[in-house]
Amino acid sequence: MRALEQLLARFPGNVALSFQLAAQQLDAGLTRRAKDTLQALAPFITDYAQRARLLAMEAACLEREGLLSHALERRQTAARLVPGADAFFAVARTQEALRRYDAAARSVHEGMRHLPEGARAEAQAWVARLEGAERERVDSRRKALSEDPREAELEYLLRGPGVDGEARDAR
Repeated sequence: MRALEQLLARFPGNVALSFQLAAQQLDAGLTRRAKDTLQALAPFITDYAQRARLLAMEAACLEREGLLSHALERRQTAARLVPGADAFFAVARTQEALRRYDAAARSVHEGMRHLPEGARAEAQAWVARLEGAERERVDSRRKALSEDPREAELEYLLRGPGVDGEARDAR
């Protein structure tokens, strides 16, 4: 790592060296230094592939810091810049960590579009597991709301207007 830092000091605009150094810093658990390296790299990014890689590495830093919502934003942007199975699966992993199982299943489906037919079995099993987890989450929430009238009232108050935009008591 020290050799890469010395090389980067001599060639500050070398994108490949910066990515390699940031990856090694992340692997070593030096999240702050990796973020600094990536921030210094930003002005030298020239194409969408590099920008997507930068965003993916920033997302990895944010995940290590526990900032999953910010990491999800970075991963989604990277997937839009350079669509591919790995990019969408990374989005799905972050959404799953946030317990957004329905969105994670949609991201896995999107990633499966970029896979050949024969390589989709593992992703299909992942989707089935995510959809099952979402059903379980929704069912447990419905059960909790039906058993506790105060919680149902709180849910009503927090949601505000219905999906169609009109107040629920106006129906």
